[in-house]
Amino acid sequence: MRKQNGITMITLIITIIVMVILAGVSISAVVGDDNVILRARKTVADTEKAKIDEEVKEAWGNAVIEYWEYSSEVDKEEYFQNNVAAINKFLKTGQLTSFNYDPNGTSIAIFVPNDNPDKEYQIEIETKQE
Repeated sequence: MRKQNGITMITLIITIIVMVILAGVSISAVVGDDNVILRARKTVADTEKAKIDEEVKEAWGNAVIEYWEYSSEVDKEEYFQNNVAAINKFLKTGQLTSFNYDPNGTSIAIFVPNDNPDKEYQIEIETKQE
């Protein structure tokens, strides 16, 4: 008698069950409440916000340096209060629509990116004078 090679019915059923379990886990990871796609979108948004935050803070630093070099005869609070032009000239990816200068704490800047003018970012800048 010849020996027959092949899969038995039990092996086939076990394989199918394992594949269904793996598919279920994969699908829930992709479309569940805390899914991969939502986490990726949040990470992209967080990265974009961090880049904008860094750019605005760098522009603020450049504006302060320029103030000390060229405008030291003007009061710093008067110079920066709602003077977005002093900071905007150092920005590359967007513009500030407002800048609420607080010399004793945290100033608030509203940034609008050039590539998405419907979106606004609120940036907090530590401006306390030492």
